Amino acid sequence: MKLRYRFANQAVGVFILLAIAAAVALLVLMGSNQRWFRRNYEYYALIDDARDVSVGMAVTFRGFTIGRVTSISLTAANNVDVRFTIQEEYIEQVRQRSIIQIVSSPLGGGQIVLHQGRAPTPPLPEASRIPTYDSKEALQWRTANEVIVLRAADPIAQIVAQVEPILLNLDIVMANVVELTDEINLALLGQSAGPVAGILTGLESTVAEVERAVARVSVVIDSAAAQADLVLEDLNSITSNLEATTAQLRDPTGLVPRLLDPSGSIATLLDDDNVLFDQITGTVAALDLTIAGLSQTLDELSRFTAYLNTAQPQIATLLEEGRAALNTGQDVLLGLRNNPLLRGGIPPVREQPSTFQGIRDGEF
Repeated sequence: MKLRYRFANQAVGVFILLAIAAAVALLVLMGSNQRWFRRNYEYYALIDDARDVSVGMAVTFRGFTIGRVTSISLTAANNVDVRFTIQEEYIEQVRQRSIIQIVSSPLGGGQIVLHQGRAPTPPLPEASRIPTYDSKEALQWRTANEVIVLRAADPIAQIVAQVEPILLNLDIVMANVVELTDEINLALLGQSAGPVAGILTGLESTVAEVERAVARVSVVIDSAAAQADLVLEDLNSITSNLEATTAQLRDPTGLVPRLLDPSGSIATLLDDDNVLFDQITGTVAALDLTIAGLSQTLDELSRFTAYLNTAQPQIATLLEEGRAALNTGQDVLLGLRNNPLLRGGIPPVREQPSTFQGIRDGEF
């Protein structure tokens, strides 16, 4: 007797449908685990060397894997183009001013760490370039505290991350030292137009101007001293004449008794037809001219003294500025001579004592 199932076709159909549903559910589950139904955003970075990067390397953010390196290629400018993706659920973490850091381990392996921009901004557009940690652009952002940089969890990676900026700064300092040395050598040879050459040229012109100013002041002071000596000689002569005249007037047996004698000079003066009177008149006139000249000389001496008093602050200021300029020039030349980068040095110059004396130092 054959067994017959009344609903055999329906049962087979149900089992087939269940198998198909299970297969679809399994595919969906596998796809969700493998992120088949989610989008990845692609970005790129330019680096100098591809030794520390490999395809499939993880891109991490705060310890979470948020993407993978997809390709590595060499550009026409000999830069390494690293393409990587960021998962859709982490795309909001890729802000403006974000940078990446390639962290390698001596034991093998490595990762690309994303350092987020500090200001909350919309995500970077897809296919944008993200600067590397040691690039010039990233250095400016880190200096301005526009990037959130976390310490590396791996001690070895932390040491490497701290050494790399130091080496980069050391390279910059050495380049600046070499450039400064070349500039100083060219400036000393007179073949440079840079700032050091400008300083030396300005120093030379300043020293020359100070020397010319000191020479002009010395000429003015010498001329003033010569005029003052002439005026003093005239005053000494006049003073001697006045002293002699006063002594004769005080002598009781001198000029006055002889004039009052009836047979003396007064009687002769009255009886010689005004000859002596005319001589005296001429002498008085000459004396008046002498007194007028003396008055003019005293006026000129007074004006010259007033001019010296007026010009004394200017002369003192000029001398002080000259002395300060000479001291500054001496300091600059001493600094250049003590610079270990200069070859040969600068021969020392023996200081010569100054023979200049001020007006107030003279003896009258």
